[in-house]
Amino acid sequence: MCTDIILCICEPFLDQEYHLYTCPALYEELVRRKTFCNGTVQAKRLGMPKDLAKEKLKPGETSFRRKADLVALKWQEKREVTLLTPAYNPTQTTTVTTRKVLTKKNQKML
Repeated sequence: MCTDIILCICEPFLDQEYHLYTCPALYEELVRRKTFCNGTVQAKRLGMPKDLAKEKLKPGETSFRRKADLVALKWQEKREVTLLTPAYNPTQTTTVTTRKVLTKKNQKML
């Protein structure tokens, strides 16, 4: 069902090689309307924490910023990945396997 809904909404944009990202304003409106989402976001997008976009990470490292129910998470591997999510608990211990190296991190909320 959710696949059909998204494909129907996105029909005019399909097969045109667009890169679609979420943004903090859309995320906040969806959460306000009790619709939760996760997605990649451009780190320099309007509404994103500027210091998170500038932060340089080593492969396997993560960093995050939190505003109410919104968590912006940045992860570095071969490329930088930035996400928006309500589901990530920034105080949890995460285990990441990268290039056959096991890394454990216990991150604290800032």
